[in-house]
Amino acid sequence: MQTNRRWIAAAMASARTLDVQLPWERGARRAAWIVHRDGHGDLRQALSA
Repeated sequence: MQTNRRWIAAAMASARTLDVQLPWERGARRAAWIVHRDGHGDLRQALSA
């Protein structure tokens, strides 16, 4: 199967945005996403909470 760069880039981008993680990393990734979404706060502080 032949793929082009745009398809690969789109697949990688969608994989990065999926909310599927291992159970022990869900809290840290969710906190990081919330800080990124809201555009304020310190990422290190959110991850330490």
